[in-house]
Amino acid sequence: MTTIERVTAEQLSTVLEALVVLLQDAVDSGASVGFLPPLSVDMARAYWQGTASDLAQGTRVLLVARHHAQVVGTV
Repeated sequence: MTTIERVTAEQLSTVLEALVVLLQDAVDSGASVGFLPPLSVDMARAYWQGTASDLAQGTRVLLVARHHAQVVGTV
């Protein structure tokens, strides 16, 4: 089963590592998302941690797609 859920700033830490892996995979697979491969773990983690203040202020929304509880996508 696939679900879509909104992630708040407070919940970000619960999906952070999955988002890091997802971003690294996207960049390494050639996605044009503002990073060049190879994307380091530290840089990917810093990107996602940097979204926390936008999430807290309500100026950004983070949605994740889960398939059988595993994060498989984000927007």
